[in-house]
Amino acid sequence: MKRLAIIFFTIVLSIAATSGLHAQRIDKKRMNRNLATTESILSQYFKTRLEGQGKTSHTLLMGPSSIDGHVIGNYLPDYGVILTIFGTSPGITFDLHGNTTHDQLQFETGQHKKITTQNIIRRLEEFLRDYGSTIGQLKKSDKITIIYQRSNADRLSALSFLSDSTTQSTHSQKLPETICVTAKKSDVDALNHKTISTKQFNARLHIQMIAKDEQKLDLKIMANILKTRFNQTKNRSFQISGSVRPVYINGLGALFYASASSGVSLLDLNKSLSALKKNLYEIKKSDSINLNGLLNKNSKRNTGKLAGQNLKNLTSEENKNKKERMKAYHQFLKQLKETMIDYGQTLKSVQSGEWVYFSVSLSPIASIDRSLPSLINMEVKKSVLDQVNQGK
Repeated sequence: MKRLAIIFFTIVLSIAATSGLHAQRIDKKRMNRNLATTESILSQYFKTRLEGQGKTSHTLLMGPSSIDGHVIGNYLPDYGVILTIFGTSPGITFDLHGNTTHDQLQFETGQHKKITTQNIIRRLEEFLRDYGSTIGQLKKSDKITIIYQRSNADRLSALSFLSDSTTQSTHSQKLPETICVTAKKSDVDALNHKTISTKQFNARLHIQMIAKDEQKLDLKIMANILKTRFNQTKNRSFQISGSVRPVYINGLGALFYASASSGVSLLDLNKSLSALKKNLYEIKKSDSINLNGLLNKNSKRNTGKLAGQNLKNLTSEENKNKKERMKAYHQFLKQLKETMIDYGQTLKSVQSGEWVYFSVSLSPIASIDRSLPSLINMEVKKSVLDQVNQGK
């Protein structure tokens, strides 16, 4: 995953007199490779599938039957690594024999497959025990925090239609909005060197569970500001699409997750396809004339120039679109930074030593233009924002 990580105190440093931070120097490329590997491993832990429990169950699933958990990793100076997993829920199912199916979304591999709060925690503990030590360049005082974000669906549910025209809904246990497990790097190393037992390691983990109605008001307001501010942009600008998901983790800070879309991407894709169709038609026409031998050598040479000019025109159009996209992207980054500076200091729930963190996925746009990152991670210590607010 191509990612852009902005350690924001270095940007705000020119505004604030001093950040008071002395971050450990790390090899960024090596850390990004490490995070990409860790994301891949963790996604396998939370890979899911829909599984029928009825004896005569023949289920039609409306939507994908196997969904990989999406994982985002990031390194924070003077904190450590955070890994966020976005849970999933199944679509609607129909029992073709008229029987109740009791289908459930389950983990694909390993023990404790049923998706419950306890089994999610067990898997997070197992990952930290088995792979926590593979995350390099961390200090002993650093932490590894894994955040499981529940699906936007209220329940992991399946719907079955019975033969007598009645409808029955079956669902699994309702999960907390957020499950967070944190390990100290020193404890991970101690377990790896066998100076503490698995039981002792598990006892030292810090576990937090947050219900949806426990979300803090100032975080909800900040999420709404992000959504509103980036919905009032021009058609060719980047916009926040869907909801902004806020979460407060004690000792870490306020985290905001969102996805961005761009009118310029869809417009440019349509324009590029139209131009491609037109130019390919001209090239095909020129080539068929050449193959039929209807033109003399000079005409063939001119036809080749025409085909080359069509390709050149297409490339020119693509380059123009790319420049416009990049301009819109940099404007989006600028507005994102301004939003963090202008409104981040209103987050009273966040303590001075904690972080304000934005994570914005650009995956749909990056699939069209690979010069753009697929993910923006932007973070700043709350103490820096407080200094800016005080004019220091």
